Amino acid sequence: MIVRLCGVVEEIGANFAVVDVGGMGHRVECSARTLRDMKTGGEVALTTELFFQDDRLRLYGFSDAAERDWFLLLLEVKGIGARMALTLLGVLAPPELAHVLASEDAKRLITVPGVGKRLAQRIVVELKDKAASVAQSHGVEMPAAAQDAVTASEGEIGDALQALLKLGYNRTRAQTVLAQVAQLMREEGGVADAANLVRSSLRLLGKS
Repeated sequence: MIVRLCGVVEEIGANFAVVDVGGMGHRVECSARTLRDMKTGGEVALTTELFFQDDRLRLYGFSDAAERDWFLLLLEVKGIGARMALTLLGVLAPPELAHVLASEDAKRLITVPGVGKRLAQRIVVELKDKAASVAQSHGVEMPAAAQDAVTASEGEIGDALQALLKLGYNRTRAQTVLAQVAQLMREEGGVADAANLVRSSLRLLGKS
């Protein structure tokens, strides 16, 4: 498993770079933001992830661990592949993306090429409660609302999710509904404990 690549930049393409490491050239797919920091003939150190896709190995390179972690998080959203995740990170730096999700600013996401209204809303719903914990792990301070989301996600929402999984509900569907319910409770000033979350989620799941 290749997790880090250090070498000399031989070539820079539209969405990739070729890095020479000990005489061997490695094609690494990167975000536009990461590529902008490179120059042909210059040295580079990349955090990397290796995937087997479309019957071939693909190596993705990131400026740092934060960009890599956001890339992996974005891949959890249905409809987002590696290319779209890199496009998002090329437009929105990790700290900005974290704040966009914390403020549920779907309109900002729509400015990214290839991201429509439906996908933008899905990104917000599925990642808003995870954004703060990823941001905090890399030292990014988040708004108070996002801090509350982390507490709920790690505590009550986590307990509620386990309860729904034991009842046989699909994990992705359960997480989506729980996020919607938790947000509604926060807006209405309700008590978002595990029991209330499960009851409200079951009502929504029963209607779907």
